[in-house]
Formats: sequence, C-alpha cells, structure tokens
Amino acid sequence: MHSFNIKNHNPYDIQSIYQAENKDDAKEIDYIIFIDPDDYWELNCIEQCLKYIQNKDHNIDIVWFEHNSIYDGVEAKPTTQLRQVENTILTPIDLINEYSKYKIVFFCATNNIFTKFKLIKDNNICYINNIIYEDVFFGIALVLNKANKIYQTNKKLYNYRVRPNSITTTTNINNINLLSTQTRQEYCKFKTKNLNEAKELFNAACMSITAIKTIEYLNKNPRNKDAIIGQFMRWLCSFIPKYLESKNDPYCLISKFDILKPYISTCHYHTKLAIKYPMQYRLFAKQISKIIQMARFIKRKLKH
Repeated sequence: MHSFNIKNHNPYDIQSIYQAENKDDAKEIDYIIFIDPDDYWELNCIEQCLKYIQNKDHNIDIVWFEHNSIYDGVEAKPTTQLRQVENTILTPIDLINEYSKYKIVFFCATNNIFTKFKLIKDNNICYINNIIYEDVFFGIALVLNKANKIYQTNKKLYNYRVRPNSITTTTNINNINLLSTQTRQEYCKFKTKNLNEAKELFNAACMSITAIKTIEYLNKNPRNKDAIIGQFMRWLCSFIPKYLESKNDPYCLISKFDILKPYISTCHYHTKLAIKYPMQYRLFAKQISKIIQMARFIKRKLKH
C-alpha cells in the first residue's frame, strides 16, 4: 500500500490516504466501510460493526446501521427510515419486505453498511462511473442481490452532514463557478443556460442510467429479481419522463429503454408512455409535466 500525507489545505484533518499498489493488495482487505469527507462515524462504529460481523454463530455478510442527520446551514426536513430493531438478522427478502411494510419506495446503501470485502470482490460489484446516486445500484447489487445475512441494528453509528452547496442539497444554482469541473461538464451536455434545469436533467439522467443498469444486472444475476423490481422499479423509472424533457439525448439512453419495457407494470401511466414511446413523448414532455403538476396541485387542494 502507498501512503500519502496531505499538505496545505486540509479542513477535515485527514491524516493519510492509502492507495493499493496493485489489485492483488485487495486480497488483504477483510472488511470495508464507506464515509463521505464531510461526515463522521461515532467513535465506537468500527468496534460495534466488527462485533456483529465476526460472530461465528451467525455468518453475517453485512452490518446495516442507522445514521444521525446533522443540518449544517440547511433547513431540517423529515426523512423516512426503517424502524429498526436491535439484534435482528435479516435476509435480503426480509429487508425488502420491511421497505414494503413502511411504504419506502427508494433504496440506497453505502454509508450505512459495513461489509465483507470478499462479497464485493468475488462478485465484481462496482459503482456506476460519472453519475450521482451511485449508491443505488451498488446497494441493490450488494445488499439485495448478493448478501445472504444482514445484521440490522438501530444504533446510529454514522453522522450524515447536510450542508449548503452540496450536490444533492443545492436548489438554486446561480454561479457555474461553484460547481466542480466534472459537474460543469455534465451539466453542459444538456444545452441549456439554466443551471437549475441542467441539474434536474442530470439527476434524471443518472437515475435513468441506474434503472437500465439495474435491469441489465438483474437479468444476469436474477436472485431476488422479482422482489427488487416489485418494490423499487416504479421509483427507478420515474425519472425517465424528466430526462425526456431535454433537447437532446446526451447519454444515448432512448435506444436502451426497450430493456425496461417488461418491468413497468407498476409505473405511472405517463412513465409507461415515456418508456414505450420515448421519441413521441419527448415532443410533449414539458407540457405533460405541467399538466401532471397541475393535477397534483388540484388534488392536494381538494384534500384540504
């Protein structure tokens, strides 16, 4: 392993960065856990996870834990989380059923798990490059498809910091110079001068890519396929109509929508139209979006 020290600007006081000399070094890794640079673990996080995963009586693949949300200059918003029970061992199907029970239609897993590295390495599970929400596909492949036993704890071992100007929380972009070079490059692909519109289109593109990659993966690795699709496919495909509002098809996705067609029975009607007839749908995508927004507005008013 190569070790690098950080000089000059180091606001998070990172002591060292390690890089493997070659892929063979990975065989020395037993477990892996992920953390974003502006978040932090509880002091006993690793210790607790090791205690759970090294219990030889249970043969655990993944430890699934809770997190604290810390709002740093951002208005706090209610979040939906599983009502986890301490000392619960689940199968992937059990976990999907928990999501169904609490009507949670989205799924991601990276920073809330501690896993055997062998599970990732042997199954060649990777992130999708150059997108955001990369933890969606990764989590589905690792946790819901390849894991056998998941130890679920309600202990909050991870502290997730929500801050202004992050990729996911920024809602009003008015200065392109605040964006990273890669983000600027991705936004510019949409040929719009409105940065907020570019962000929405890029987000939709990332989730559309994720939907396609998920089905491609599940077609080759069908374990729990029906349960995964039944619980999460409607959400995964729901971003496609937004992507079709773009003036172009910068990620060449339209030709790939055919792979989704057998799995859209639970999708909204307009999402089905977008997937079945994307070239025709994109001609009226913005108008359809406005009609749907108006219909939802009227529905909310009628409820009150």
